[in-house]
Amino acid sequence: MGRRAKPDALHELSGNAGKRKRTPKISARSRKPAAFDPESAYAPPVGISAGARVIWLEEIERVKATGYVKASDLSTYRIYCESAARHRKLAAIIEEKGFTYATGTGFERPRPEVSIMQREERTMLACLKELASTASSRMRAASQAAASQGDLFNPKMDSPGQPPDTETTLEREVTPSAGRDPLAYFN
Repeated sequence: MGRRAKPDALHELSGNAGKRKRTPKISARSRKPAAFDPESAYAPPVGISAGARVIWLEEIERVKATGYVKASDLSTYRIYCESAARHRKLAAIIEEKGFTYATGTGFERPRPEVSIMQREERTMLACLKELASTASSRMRAASQAAASQGDLFNPKMDSPGQPPDTETTLEREVTPSAGRDPLAYFN
């Protein structure tokens, strides 16, 4: 069987004492991961539709500027862009043909595009809430961040609902009682 080969990184550090030629083996462990490029993380993903790509490029700077969206949230942003692209197509159809159509018997019925467009609006709103892009979701995120900081006036208190530690409570009463000397409080 023999000894296991020394890893390439360790071999480089220790040097080649025998001056023998060595061909480094490239293993999965010794390969370095590709450098993370934050700008390429926000590039439109492969396989996105043309309409969604347009929306992605139009709105990605605004979304990045909010500071709430990270690279891990981009799958939600992709769903938003696809939904917004379908919404634009449906809005163009409704603009051209109207909200209703006449059936064979003469009744007016709403176009199917109207209900599909409403469903896309609900999807878009859900994605915007998830990405903290609506005013109410930003306020909710800010209040959750403030609540997680605890009590600003009592650093020992971890959360607003938690009672303070026994060490930090006052040992004497704040108001002097009737039977005690009033000046003893200040001594």
